[in-house]
Amino acid sequence: MKFEIEIIKKYLRGRFSLDDKAAVDEYFTNRQHDQKLTQVLNDHFNELGTTGTTKNLSPVLEEINHKIRLRSANQNPFRRLWQVYAKAAAVLLVPLMVATFYFYQNQDHATADTWVEIHSPYGARTQFSLPDGSTGWLNSGSVIKYPTQFQSNRKIDLNGEAYFDVVKNPRSPFLIHSGSIDIKVLGTSFNIVSYDLDSVAEVVVTSGKVEVVANDKNMKQHLQPNERLVFNNLRNSAEKSKVDVQNYTSWTTGKLIFQNDRLDEVTRKLSRFYNVSFTVDSNVDRGQSFRAMMEKENLEEVLRYMKLTMNIDYEILERKTDQEGLVVKREILITASAKK
Repeated sequence: MKFEIEIIKKYLRGRFSLDDKAAVDEYFTNRQHDQKLTQVLNDHFNELGTTGTTKNLSPVLEEINHKIRLRSANQNPFRRLWQVYAKAAAVLLVPLMVATFYFYQNQDHATADTWVEIHSPYGARTQFSLPDGSTGWLNSGSVIKYPTQFQSNRKIDLNGEAYFDVVKNPRSPFLIHSGSIDIKVLGTSFNIVSYDLDSVAEVVVTSGKVEVVANDKNMKQHLQPNERLVFNNLRNSAEKSKVDVQNYTSWTTGKLIFQNDRLDEVTRKLSRFYNVSFTVDSNVDRGQSFRAMMEKENLEEVLRYMKLTMNIDYEILERKTDQEGLVVKREILITASAKK
């Protein structure tokens, strides 16, 4: 089939016919179109920019579940779409978002053992709905994986940060595995941060009760509303405290709240929220704190305010390209302020 760029563009805009959709499916299943697809998606990404966005993926999930039922055990799902798409886009959540899902595992039992995987692109926040009606948000650079049909237990795998609002079901516990910690709930709402590359994981409870198990089940804690548990993988320690939940869940509404947070914590949150990377010079006092609420400010406005209220200066370095010629994240250099 001849590759037609205009069909891809219409599909990205959400204005396509059934014939167009069939053509797009064919493009993604034919490896000879990889280079052209990557270029089109990259161009579309550059046109839209890299500001954080939020989208509801529920309609996409419905389409994916339908595809799973149709394809069952005899056809291979679109396993490579995400690999192609991820090279070109970081925050695009359009009809082609189906590319961020791939599902596999025992194709002989597709309806029971097939898992769905959602990737929230860097710089974005992604809303999701689970098979039991539970809902939530996935933060930048996070991945959630779950079966298309829950069985006796509602099992979830998470790498990153997510907010869950879990439907209560005493007969079916809600179980989350994320790095070094496991969480068990029946019906509650809570926030969890557990990225693979981070040494610290945290859980903050909004409502209900949460059980957290860590260190190969040698540590178990029960959390009530407005409680936060921080587990340090390196020190093998856990610390529980009372907190203002809003400070830890505001990201779901596009806000960032800092309540005397240390500089390291500030840069960690900002890097994921704005899809940038920070380098902090060795002469900077990392123990200094920052207090602010950010909602619609762009990154430079936040940096300017940090400079005014903290003993720091900053430089936004020129963007670079990787080995494949794609533009990498902006890098922010934090140095000690020269002011007296």
